[in-house]
Amino acid sequence: MIRFFMETFLQVVLASVLNLRTADWDTPFPGVRYSTALTLISLILVGLVVPCLLALYCWNFKILAEDQFKSKYGAGLEGTKLAKKVSPRSILLFPVSFFGRRILFAVSTVFLEDFLWA
Repeated sequence: MIRFFMETFLQVVLASVLNLRTADWDTPFPGVRYSTALTLISLILVGLVVPCLLALYCWNFKILAEDQFKSKYGAGLEGTKLAKKVSPRSILLFPVSFFGRRILFAVSTVFLEDFLWA
């Protein structure tokens, strides 16, 4: 499930930020208000993903390299070296940077459309 969400994360963030940009806050139409509310809910949920994933990996830091944990929750740390002898907590920055780059890309694409250099 984590792998699926990681693959669709950019699309969810981009759709939410685009809808937030074009949201009509004072509309009499209930469908538009519903869409705006769903946008805010999805942005809150997307913003909670990174701290929750980081908390999951921090709480289970000692068992990150075990096969059972890797099969269930290891998608966020795929590609990192989880040696038991040397396992600094800096490897937890990988999932944070993964999601952070996607959020930054979506926000800069939508809100910095007039700045070519950005």
